[in-house]
Amino acid sequence: MLQFKNTISRRREAKYINMPNKSMFLLAFVCCFALLGCSPTRSGLDIGATKSGDSDIGPGIRKLCLNLINEIEGFVFDKGDFHEETVNRQINELEKMIRPDEFEPRTQDISDKERLVVSQTISLAEEAITEDWKYFFDTYEFLRATFSLNRSIEHDQEKIADSILYENFVKQIYHRGSLNFTVGESKAAVKRVNEIKQSSSIEISELIPSREDIRRVKVTYQFESQLMGDRSETVIMEWLPRDVYEYEIVDVVSNNMATSSPSAVEPEPEIRYVTVVSDDAQIRETSSDNGAVLSTALKGDRIRWTGRTAREVMTGRTWYLVTLDDGGTGYMDGKDIEETNK
Repeated sequence: MLQFKNTISRRREAKYINMPNKSMFLLAFVCCFALLGCSPTRSGLDIGATKSGDSDIGPGIRKLCLNLINEIEGFVFDKGDFHEETVNRQINELEKMIRPDEFEPRTQDISDKERLVVSQTISLAEEAITEDWKYFFDTYEFLRATFSLNRSIEHDQEKIADSILYENFVKQIYHRGSLNFTVGESKAAVKRVNEIKQSSSIEISELIPSREDIRRVKVTYQFESQLMGDRSETVIMEWLPRDVYEYEIVDVVSNNMATSSPSAVEPEPEIRYVTVVSDDAQIRETSSDNGAVLSTALKGDRIRWTGRTAREVMTGRTWYLVTLDDGGTGYMDGKDIEETNK
């Protein structure tokens, strides 16, 4: 699958010259749907059936699109196997409809709406393959409204609790792993989390799904441990469909470190900045060379560091989670920077 993923990544780079405009494009098109009486809505985290907007889509096109969508739903929502040959064949069938071979006669003409739906169905598959979840769910929302898709994302407290343990106490050692590419490190992380659970417990007291982003949830929890002390914290977590530990902490709203076991609580790191030592260093969306490039820093730039790192056990490579100018976060390769407290 890795080779197929790289092929899809290159194809998407050539296809989307200006990806940030995609969400605005979809929003504008959905607004047009609304004016025509097809009103796609988002209802928290429950992706339920809505009024169908596919009445003017031909049955042949509808069948081809739904076949590919169903395949991708199984891969993402059910963590099923990826059927590369099937997905590749389905993508090629759809691409011929909107980009037919110049030497072959067209089998049928399609409307602008059908062309858009086919294009977005292909994008959904490509975004799932490349694990570009930010755009995947925008695309899924559009297709959900069009075809009355009926899949549900339910936040599982047990998975959230395991993810909290991983995020706070294991992530600094083991690199976060996709189910597809870092099996060895993922197994090691799972083993370590299970060991921590023997002497520690997570109790979730409040879980509030976001109204704006179906992947996000606000979690308030209490952590009790004989070895690491107690704490309570409220965090914003984001669902990563194909990840071993399905949630990532993207923001800390508040935390309260208990004082009953001060020696057991890991202190906040004193060093909170890194300085770029390479001529230029890329800041990526994920801790991987395959992660999308968010920004580029120049030699000598001083960048705020969150104190979090991810280390690849097999290579010893360390990624630093840094803060961007817009308040977001991204990962930098440790070889490109050095820690500083100035």
